[in-house]
Amino acid sequence: MKCPSKLCLLAITLVSLTGCDPVPTEQHFSVPTGETLVAAPAAANHYRWPVIEDDWQATKPTDCAFLRQLEPGAIGEIADQIFKNNQKRIEEAKSSQQPPPWMVASSGLTGEALTMARLALDEVDGQPMLRESVAMPPDASNPTVWLDKTGRHLVIGGDNGLWISRLPWRPWWALPGTPPTDLDEPGDASKFQHLSLPMSGENAIHVEFFATQADGSDSRMIVAAGQQLHLVDCTTASVAATRSLNENIQHLSVAAETGHAAVVDQSGNLYLTDPKLATATKIGEVDVSLPMPAISPEAARIAAWHDQNTGRVFKLDRGALDDDFDVPLTDPGEPLMVRCSRAYDLWIEKNACHKRPNYPNTPGNDRQTWRTSIYWDIVDVLDLHNAPTPCTQLCLADRPLPDGGTERVMYDAILGDRGFGRPTPTKRFGDRKPVVAASGTVVALHDGQTIDLYTRIANIHQGVNYLGGLVGSWAWQNRFDDLEALHSVIRALPERRFNRTKEQIYQVLVEATAMQWIYREQSLQNDQATEADLEVTKERLAGFAEWADRQSPLALTTKIKYCIMKAWNARGNGWSSSVSEKDWRTFESQNKKAMESWKKLQQIDDVPAVAYEYFASLARDTSLSYDDSYDQIREFLERFPHDDMMHFQVMIWRLERWGGTRGSAAAYAAAVARALGPPMGDFIYSRCIERIANVFPRAFFGYALVDGNRVLAGVRQGLDMRYYREQSTPNAIILVAGSHSLPDTPGPNSTYTKNALRLCEDLAEYYRARYPMLPNEIVNRTGNQGLDRMKTYLPE
Repeated sequence: MKCPSKLCLLAITLVSLTGCDPVPTEQHFSVPTGETLVAAPAAANHYRWPVIEDDWQATKPTDCAFLRQLEPGAIGEIADQIFKNNQKRIEEAKSSQQPPPWMVASSGLTGEALTMARLALDEVDGQPMLRESVAMPPDASNPTVWLDKTGRHLVIGGDNGLWISRLPWRPWWALPGTPPTDLDEPGDASKFQHLSLPMSGENAIHVEFFATQADGSDSRMIVAAGQQLHLVDCTTASVAATRSLNENIQHLSVAAETGHAAVVDQSGNLYLTDPKLATATKIGEVDVSLPMPAISPEAARIAAWHDQNTGRVFKLDRGALDDDFDVPLTDPGEPLMVRCSRAYDLWIEKNACHKRPNYPNTPGNDRQTWRTSIYWDIVDVLDLHNAPTPCTQLCLADRPLPDGGTERVMYDAILGDRGFGRPTPTKRFGDRKPVVAASGTVVALHDGQTIDLYTRIANIHQGVNYLGGLVGSWAWQNRFDDLEALHSVIRALPERRFNRTKEQIYQVLVEATAMQWIYREQSLQNDQATEADLEVTKERLAGFAEWADRQSPLALTTKIKYCIMKAWNARGNGWSSSVSEKDWRTFESQNKKAMESWKKLQQIDDVPAVAYEYFASLARDTSLSYDDSYDQIREFLERFPHDDMMHFQVMIWRLERWGGTRGSAAAYAAAVARALGPPMGDFIYSRCIERIANVFPRAFFGYALVDGNRVLAGVRQGLDMRYYREQSTPNAIILVAGSHSLPDTPGPNSTYTKNALRLCEDLAEYYRARYPMLPNEIVNRTGNQGLDRMKTYLPE
């Protein structure tokens, strides 16, 4: 090998197979120009030493001979052709009257299953859908609009009374265009019943709804006007009871499930009323200059502000005050509002939320609060008491835009649990503030003359998590025909969904099914399970076994994953010496069954990408040689050039703890990146490096022979693609930040460090524009020192 300048080689330190992480040393030496250096006499012609800035850069070549022989970018050309073919399919489908095979409408699913599958595969964008427009009653003066708890009643309040209409009602999944269902309920939004109530011009009217029946058949409301409270039946539009206070009512909050009400008069006296308004008992006082209190849906608590630094909780028992106490707020800001759900009391600021758990895990936790940073400017928060979970809110907020502006959006959230759904821009609503039913499924907007009613799907996810939950539910119910329908749709996809490849989506389908299978099998060992529960579980497990016998592609792939999980459940994560002989036999027999399913799966035309990942895992665990996997690696690269799931397992296989050598994993990733070509090759490289990062206890780029600049380029490409999500964005920041901020990393003034810092800042800005807070999966993670560095960019 001719060396035009000098050569810098890293001395490779011998390590044991346990994966320890010694600190490497560098050795620098020069080779005179024109002399030959033979790196490995027997195989020197296999190595392609890249030239950078006229210097030879000695990097470890991969042991995959065919990867070394590929021309740079050869796999990238295959990827380009796959993309062109898919675009052609999409264009051809536009001329057909039938839905294409990659749309759920082609699957044969109907009713609720159809809508759920559409949500799971990103076919519903979450925008409220206009269902009808209604003229405002001409006699309504200074009108205000409300919707009852389930979205069955439209209420209009004015200076001269209330107008109530019964709305048509449909189940949540019956989107506009869905044929009539047996669950539909008739109604006429334009047919109002007028209810005259004595009103006071000195105080605005307040309306809050409650119902004890899930179908809203007993929907009622408490109406506060002046000094009076009225109990109104929405169905009959009649007053059932009235109670007067001594002063004008300033605030009303009603328990959505019971009808108890927290009432504040203009002097700050806090009253608790019973559902029939038979009593109104003073239980305390509040500062009327602060946001008003809220009562929980089951009437167990009232949460209020005591002062700007402290919250106050009034605990209730069967409609009476049981206890009251203050809770300190951490780093409090300007109070905005307080909300109260079954699970949490929430003191909300513009950019933060303080939660007090109602179900403490340890004594004393119910007297504490935990602060959550919110990156968007909160405008309003509405409790959705009728939502699938007992602690959901609908938030209106202004989120930051890259140009420095803001955008008003609404989104479902579980503020107390750091959960959030897909944001919906409200620009098309103009200045009209949306009114939302507590179910979250009906939205009303008005301009004083016309009321527009929208259908809305609550709790729409931004990623594939909903698919995993749906698949797990269907698998447990043995709805395998529905799972096979999802299989057909996903395998036909010519495009990304949730900005994920079809193979990544298919992986969710397979692994959620396999997890349900093995989880239910493990539940047979539950000593607390009843005989009836065990019988149901055995029946469902028999259904899994029967489905597996069909040997469909989905069933075979799922069985491979199921067997691998059973094998590792037996083997455990400890040292090999800690595994019993019986567990070793289980490990080997389950891997053998998985390999048999893999061989059967290979006989079909459309082997999914995730099956190749499973094969790589099996090859390692059954002691195959690297050469035994090369054909499968080549197939994977050519069929799935923009997926990385197999590469991760191949890299794990090449780590020292599995018998590999130092730098072999990164060398493999570099060879894959070279075959793909930039920028996607760099992106796949960065993804692969990120996925082995947790193997190393500290900064590992130097030790593992990682190309840091290629990592930065790959992460930048992922950012430009808008690939990163609520968990992958913080993970990318952790990877990049850790590559420049620890010992044995480039100095603070190096070009690399400056580029890495800028990339971390850009990732954080990207995250804050897309997501309102960090999720629990990131915040609650432990044992990773990179979390603290990440949180300097994204505060928790």
